Amino acid sequence: MDIKEDLHDPKIFDDEWEADPAEIELPEEKPTVQESIQETLQTLDLFMNNKFQEALDLMEPWAHCSSYHALGKSTVCFIQTILSFDPDDITRTMEVLKESVAVCNRLRRKGTLVYITRLLRGVDYNMYTTEEVHAELCYAECLLLTALLTFVSDNSFVNFIKGGLRIRACYRAYKEAALILENRRWEDEEDRRHYESGVRMGLGIFYLVVAHLPTRIIRVLEMIGFCGDKETGLQYMYDSVALDGSLRSPLTALFLLCYNTIITYLFGLADGDLVSSEYIVKNMLKKYPRGALYLFLYGRLLEVKGEFDQLIVFLNYRVHVRTDRQTERRTMPDAITATEPAEWTWDKTDIDGAAPLLRPCGPFSQFGWLPVEKEIPLPPRRSQGRTQNSRPPNNFIKQLIMNTEDNHLRKQSETADNTL
Repeated sequence: MDIKEDLHDPKIFDDEWEADPAEIELPEEKPTVQESIQETLQTLDLFMNNKFQEALDLMEPWAHCSSYHALGKSTVCFIQTILSFDPDDITRTMEVLKESVAVCNRLRRKGTLVYITRLLRGVDYNMYTTEEVHAELCYAECLLLTALLTFVSDNSFVNFIKGGLRIRACYRAYKEAALILENRRWEDEEDRRHYESGVRMGLGIFYLVVAHLPTRIIRVLEMIGFCGDKETGLQYMYDSVALDGSLRSPLTALFLLCYNTIITYLFGLADGDLVSSEYIVKNMLKKYPRGALYLFLYGRLLEVKGEFDQLIVFLNYRVHVRTDRQTERRTMPDAITATEPAEWTWDKTDIDGAAPLLRPCGPFSQFGWLPVEKEIPLPPRRSQGRTQNSRPPNNFIKQLIMNTEDNHLRKQSETADNTL
């Protein structure tokens, strides 16, 4: 068998825990692809608004027979597991991913048929059904999540080999999805937008990850068909985010923000693209004003930019806000336009002296929220005086900063005197 030509043989990358797709019985009546996409969009909105259990409950009924429901359930479980790294969560998510891979593999076009057709007369992607087209993309995404979780769950050599094989199968599935996107005649433009956002997100992640590997490893990967380029990968993902309203756009934005504000600084790759990250995170906060993930990444963005005054106000704001709708103390307007000034709603329980952080302004107002131009007042400091029942304040850090500033000014003065 020519491995380079066979892109879809489902048996090549099976292992002992993957279920046989033939054993899965699919019901005669199930949601259409368009209905599945809409329910997955609802699940994404619930998840980004911190309603994790409701998101899982919405995907559960059809996760055993719909590729998008299976993908949605797997994605929610995967993100929760990455945030906790709990061993029980990892085991449970592995089982969910196993079922999702099997469901998507059952619905996609079989590899043997594609291989024979390609040898005889090429592949006509217009002959694919809508379900088969989207199942191919969902299959690639589920394999990607499985491979990533395989790498982080166990550092053994066997798991490394398994993860590598799944990454290889996943990359080939994404390449096939890219061919479908390019050569298929799409009747529904919205359907094409959802599909294009997923293809660009997947290929962008691959190009970006491979580009940051050591040179020796890159040479080996290029021999087996992988390729990587940082600029191309980032461009793919920015294009995916730009497809506003598509299913994968918020997830791609989440990955880009993590890359530009955390990964680049954690591994010393370079400075992240903070300008684009600011536009993205504020646009996402406009859509998900209470989303814990985007709020955390916005705070991280302020930190790496060195805007500590705004960061202090923002953190104090978030400390006093609960995501529960019954106990929430302040809200943001549902619709924000560039013509109407946006205001945060404050009540008597707010921190005294705090002010809104963001407002739409300037030529880039279509991107969402931009920084206010006026100075933001800080919350009033607590009294540093010593009382009978209070501990003396620790002024060590404050004194250290003052001494550092004095030394800096002294050196500048000495340099000026020597110059004269």
